[in-house]
Amino acid sequence: PAHQAGLRLEPGLVDLLIRDVEGEPGALPLLSHALRQTWERREGRTLTVAGYQASGGIRGAVAQSAEAVYEQAPPEQRSILRDLLLRLVAPSPEGEPVRSRVPRRVVAADAEHEEVVEQLVRARLIISDEDVVELAHEALARAWPRLRGWLDDDVEGQRIWRHLSAAADSWDAMGRPDSELYRGGRLVRASEWRDRTAPDLNQTERAFLDSSQQLAEAEQRAAK
Repeated sequence: PAHQAGLRLEPGLVDLLIRDVEGEPGALPLLSHALRQTWERREGRTLTVAGYQASGGIRGAVAQSAEAVYEQAPPEQRSILRDLLLRLVAPSPEGEPVRSRVPRRVVAADAEHEEVVEQLVRARLIISDEDVVELAHEALARAWPRLRGWLDDDVEGQRIWRHLSAAADSWDAMGRPDSELYRGGRLVRASEWRDRTAPDLNQTERAFLDSSQQLAEAEQRAAK
């Protein structure tokens, strides 16, 4: 593709690329990202070894791009960016982070959230169509220390949020019946988690939890 575009590769770059991807799981998308970052650092029409090394290489280019987006985001958008990315990762049965497809309406419910989604799309960190958003590179959750730290900070909270998001979406699609609301221990855990972490819940999730609490209070009053 580089040759077809009239670009040249500095001698030694191909050998370096092959050496770096050898034995690396999921190497192709990482290679694609690293090469794009190398292209952005090209000298004239030449992709250089120095440009590749400055990108962070196979293992560091995605993390470096993600950190740059985070650092450049206004302070008020960083929590939105954090919670959006956390929605896009789920634990595998072995406990390793894997990417998760999320409906776009869940993460881009207003103009501010839409802008954060578009920033990540422009940085090629997530991919999106009209309906679904997902990480562009599953390795991002392993390669970017900041995201891995967020995931490790509250593993149980991520499980609560994932269940809450699915339950709220189903409740809304069914016409918001009381029968689908949280009760008992699940409501207590979700409410405590929300009070403790102040997550960036969307409108449907907030309505679901609020309605669950209101129903629980009404049932308590009726039982007296």
